[in-house]
Amino acid sequence: MTLMITFTVITANAQEINIPEPEFADQGYIFTAYDEPQLLIRENAYVKIKRNAGVSILISPLLARARSFYRIEGKESPIHVSRINGQIQLIIKCTDNNTDPAAYINILKFEIKGKRREYLSASANITGGKAKNNAMLSFTAKKYGTSSYLITITDPEPGEYAIQIGSPTATTNKNSMSFLTFGIK
Repeated sequence: MTLMITFTVITANAQEINIPEPEFADQGYIFTAYDEPQLLIRENAYVKIKRNAGVSILISPLLARARSFYRIEGKESPIHVSRINGQIQLIIKCTDNNTDPAAYINILKFEIKGKRREYLSASANITGGKAKNNAMLSFTAKKYGTSSYLITITDPEPGEYAIQIGSPTATTNKNSMSFLTFGIK
């Protein structure tokens, strides 16, 4: 009886993930221990730049600043998972899985602003001061399959998120305005 209980506990703690890799590069699945895997939806963003130069010239040129935002239309992603056990997992397929994914995969936390989601991507002023960007999630990753990563996010806050996938071999990426989006309840 003790041996059976021990085997059951070991099996439950060492759950093997048996989800196929996504079909194409830059696609991904999201899941938790309680949710079925869902294919992430790709949504396009646009850049909005806000400047307060007109007011700053009248008051003080030292106050001039500009901020750049990624904006995605719609208040939330169509894909949501529950934060029941405090851990969210993703399988993200890339062209290969030989490069550290932290070098080119970003998970950004967007804020809901009216009828859209928004991420402060850059901010600067004439004195060189910088504003704090929105949250970027840290994650752990392991190779998964032939060209994917199993990404684990521990204790994420509820909210709206987007995954930005760059290129492991290029300094720029034509898809930098395209995000895989999801929400956490």
